[in-house]
Amino acid sequence: MALGWLVGKPDKALESAEFFGEEGMIRTEETLMAQSVRRMKAECHQKGLERGWREGFRRGFQEGLSLAQLRHMLLSQAKLKFGAETAAELVPVLDCLFERQHIEIVAEAIVECSGAGEFIRRAREA
Repeated sequence: MALGWLVGKPDKALESAEFFGEEGMIRTEETLMAQSVRRMKAECHQKGLERGWREGFRRGFQEGLSLAQLRHMLLSQAKLKFGAETAAELVPVLDCLFERQHIEIVAEAIVECSGAGEFIRRAREA
């Protein structure tokens, strides 16, 4: 029996591969090969899950870090334009924003708004 044939088979087919042969006898080589293929498939699946988890964590960390940097920059800009009191009022608003598009709305409001009250109102609406 070819190893390539076994690798492409679902686990149910691998189980049945253990019990066919001449006169219903168990073929030891085929059984061992089927068991090895099941083990290899399980290991590959586990490695794929681990790789996917690591990649997801890395991307999430990078995105979170860049959002934190944007928040910090917005606080600095708000402080320069509207003063420290407005920047302090902005902190809890920014802490609730987790999507880049909402943070961009606040960035636009810094540029477009002439007064602190209008800016904070628009930031809260983001």
